[in-house]
Amino acid sequence: IYGTRCTLENAWSIAKATRASFMFTYRVNVPKPRQLMVMGYDRYLWVPRGLIAVADTGTCEDFAIELTTLLRDVLGCEARVVAFEDYDHALPEVKIDGVWYVLDISYTTPAGPIRAENYWMYLNNTGYSQIVAKAKGLVDRETGKDVSSEHGFMLRG
Repeated sequence: IYGTRCTLENAWSIAKATRASFMFTYRVNVPKPRQLMVMGYDRYLWVPRGLIAVADTGTCEDFAIELTTLLRDVLGCEARVVAFEDYDHALPEVKIDGVWYVLDISYTTPAGPIRAENYWMYLNNTGYSQIVAKAKGLVDRETGKDVSSEHGFMLRG
């Protein structure tokens, strides 16, 4: 249905289908799909990506985990979840022919993918000034690596 090759068109098709079926749980008092409550204790256990990917519900980070898992498993793409520092938002990205693309269909890039290197400028020019004003950069959720410069961030001193 989505093709078998890791292309931007196929990745965006999966992003659109995932967004259409995903139920966001903002302001709903339910546990995030990436957490399991341990019975009898007041704490959570973190669950594997594969279980999150079939939940089809949660926050922006759950959506990003689901989409990157699907991109990896269905198309064999290199994909990652990045999160803003000092702004509560995470987003999925895919690497096509050596270039990272932001696939934030649920918030900042609903019309289509944006090259990561142009993301900061895109945010500045499309009405996401609240992110530009608050975010101090972007971090790869799996590796902890600061990827701000890959996204054209103009870091403030």
